[in-house]
Amino acid sequence: YYGYLGYNVFPEKKYFISGGPRLSYEYITDWQGNLQDKKLQLRFTFQTLFNTAVAAYLMKDYEKYNSIGFNKTQYRLSIYSSPSKFFNFGTYFILGDSIYYSDTPYLGHSLTANFWANILPTPRLSITTNWSAVNFYEGIGEDLVYRINIFRFSSTYLFTRNLYLKTIWEYNDYYNTHYGNALLAFEYNP
Repeated sequence: YYGYLGYNVFPEKKYFISGGPRLSYEYITDWQGNLQDKKLQLRFTFQTLFNTAVAAYLMKDYEKYNSIGFNKTQYRLSIYSSPSKFFNFGTYFILGDSIYYSDTPYLGHSLTANFWANILPTPRLSITTNWSAVNFYEGIGEDLVYRINIFRFSSTYLFTRNLYLKTIWEYNDYYNTHYGNALLAFEYNP
């Protein structure tokens, strides 16, 4: 089940074009009707100059993993900007409770950061770069359990409206792995 309630205001001022609060609730069960996930989220978003949007979230979640239920509280701040049709970027930060997924899971504390940028040097070429970092701690102010940085680069070139080439390269410093992939695709539209 999913529902939300919210509204937007449109003062159309120089530094506050539009925005408003939104409250959403999600309730997920398995096929037998047993609760698996429950999410309550309060979000406030506002849009400002240069097609820039800022959003702040408070998230209260219940998640079941390995038959154990965890109650999590997280705070998120995200920023997105598209100052031109050739360039856009965004970032977000999440701070709060997180699950350590293992055979013996527990609730710890994490800080997640993500930054991405998309460049369109020509109408046919799109280049995206992304950096994600996760720091997971045993609890607030406690020992660091792991730190992961993932760097990702992808590009898409459109030969025609239906034929394109997509390339992806990714590096994960936790596992010290490189991953690359290329996809040549044709989409048939009758």
